[in-house]
Amino acid sequence: MADKSRLVYKAAKRFLDRQAIGENVGKFAVQRTIEHLKRCNVVLNEDLKRMRINLVEPVEKHNVGAHRFFWENFPQLKFKNPHVKFSRVGKKSQICDELMLQFGNGREEKILIIDKSPSQIMQEVIKIGTTSATRGESPITDEDT
Repeated sequence: MADKSRLVYKAAKRFLDRQAIGENVGKFAVQRTIEHLKRCNVVLNEDLKRMRINLVEPVEKHNVGAHRFFWENFPQLKFKNPHVKFSRVGKKSQICDELMLQFGNGREEKILIIDKSPSQIMQEVIKIGTTSATRGESPITDEDT
């Protein structure tokens, strides 16, 4: 029993030492500081009400980018966009990883995030989530009035 206590103590001490010097701990370790959260400059449309990510477990070669996006970019988006409800769904019945964007007018957009890097996923979120006009409607211009 004493050997087990010594091992637990050493593991805890190693973890705390790593944390104290700022070494990354974990598979997708990200610094959750205010500076890290403020690095994202993406402000989503006010019409966007919900963003839901479906991540299939376990992490495999085809969905590493999706998991990295969830751990690195999701907290930044949450910080900059408090009006959007963010959630994670882990359905084992689903085969693919996807990101669902739901708007106030009932419109839903799905982004398939299989075999994509976190930056590619973020670019698609920016393209869909920051547009002012909804699909099927043209933006109002000076010529229309």
